[in-house]
Amino acid sequence: MTTHDPFDYPNKEQYTQTYINKLKQRGQLDEIQPSQYEMYASYLYFDDCLRKFFTAYRDMPEYENTIFVITGDHCFNAQSEELDKYHVPLVIWSPMLKEPHRFPAMVAHRDITPSFLALMKNCYGVKAPNIVSWINTGLDVSPAFRANTFTPQLKNSRKMDNMVYKDYFYDEGNIYKFGYENERLTITPMEEEKVVKLMSDYKAMDDYVMNNDALVLLDEDKQCLLLSVDSTQSVNYVLLHTQVSPADTLDKTNAFKLNNVYPFNLFMEPVYDSLESVIVYCNFDIYIPWQENGGKKITLGYALDHPDGNREVIKTLMVNYDWYEYYDRWQHFTMTQSLSKSLVHYADGDKLMCYFVNGDQIEFLISNFNLQIVGVHE
Repeated sequence: MTTHDPFDYPNKEQYTQTYINKLKQRGQLDEIQPSQYEMYASYLYFDDCLRKFFTAYRDMPEYENTIFVITGDHCFNAQSEELDKYHVPLVIWSPMLKEPHRFPAMVAHRDITPSFLALMKNCYGVKAPNIVSWINTGLDVSPAFRANTFTPQLKNSRKMDNMVYKDYFYDEGNIYKFGYENERLTITPMEEEKVVKLMSDYKAMDDYVMNNDALVLLDEDKQCLLLSVDSTQSVNYVLLHTQVSPADTLDKTNAFKLNNVYPFNLFMEPVYDSLESVIVYCNFDIYIPWQENGGKKITLGYALDHPDGNREVIKTLMVNYDWYEYYDRWQHFTMTQSLSKSLVHYADGDKLMCYFVNGDQIEFLISNFNLQIVGVHE
């Protein structure tokens, strides 16, 4: 089933012509760009695939005892409003259902697993673990609209800059509150500092979990990372450094146009042998002009400065990778990095540094720089 780029599916010309004919019958031909005909026609192919699947599955003995879940990962139109990009169908169907229901409450994909495990445990005696690693608690089946879910979201640039948290929507530092009128979701701008902090803390802890196997209980003495919807905590951590810069404006005096290997150091912080890992979280606004020739990159780098004078490069990250439509405008950038001592091998006397590499001498602007560095003790 192909409803995704490159939209390569069998009998494409036939499905596309059928779609065009349907647009003509409804007087909607001028509402769709011709370049999008093949894309939208892929849904006709998708419908046929679903129809064939269910027709074949009905002959299988387990059909009557099966629950089917149909959903998507993001919306179809990349130019949609930011919130609509995450609005996808979620259809749960089974021959065991007695009647259909539509639930207006907001849910996320991460709500599905807790609900199904609870169903199998409570109704079918399936053994479930006493400790689970997910944060959400399950699908909300309220007959009226409400938003109690929690779900961070990735943008096209693969950066986690959006989040739904209860009644709030976080979008690159901006906060909105949900409303529901005439069966349509609305958002209203507002300020809510606890949501901004939650997003910051979650990204730092998420990176720690991914890089330190924090959800794997190896033995009774292994420290665990505790996460909840309302707070993030790590066992025995120490805040090494916090830095907040004043807001700057689009002014040439703020431009960094340098050609050194390490043109602009964001920070240089001592690390200690007693730290199991170091988590770095920073966010800032960046303005990068459009590059006619392409291929020019601004890179964020990490390195360890050792007492003997050697500098060990740990990792580099391209800031304008998959930048898409974000040139010639201010764009919010977030970065979280977890550095484990078992992998990086830092020791007392070492200094962790983060810097911009700008070898192509691209003129770019930085403002609203915020930094937090957390060290986790062994």
